[in-house]
Amino acid sequence: MTRHALRRLAFTVAAFVCAPLASAQVDGSPPPPIDWMEGCWQSDADGAREVWSPLIEGRLLFGYGLTLGKTGLSAFEQMRIEDADGTAVFIAMPNGGAPVRFTETARTVMSITFENPAHDYPQRITYEAGRVALFATISKLDGSGEARFAYGYCRPNEEAETG
Repeated sequence: MTRHALRRLAFTVAAFVCAPLASAQVDGSPPPPIDWMEGCWQSDADGAREVWSPLIEGRLLFGYGLTLGKTGLSAFEQMRIEDADGTAVFIAMPNGGAPVRFTETARTVMSITFENPAHDYPQRITYEAGRVALFATISKLDGSGEARFAYGYCRPNEEAETG
């Protein structure tokens, strides 16, 4: 199966699994936790990996992402998601750069979307949970430049495959 076909299949499955869960909190209750992001997630397509800490006091997740190539580390990112008065804020530091903040704009039981209209790219980041998968989508606010990533669960100490 080609890489494109595999990604298309993974996201079709994600849409099917996540569609029934797309309901907003309209009764004033607290938003659902995002503990479904916890763990080690690896892409079969390119060996990219994201690792997220357990949810700390219901308010904070720490994460990192990395991509390994044949010659070693080709990209990395430090991340955290923190609560700011009931709204989640995603903070990314790609390749050791300055922090970039994205504010939560939507959340369901198994998905969360963050946006930063002032950032060049991406401006929107969405995470969705599958049965044993984590899906990430990045794009501009108008949907252009969309890139989707599918990760399967892994053990943090497993050695990432090197493309």
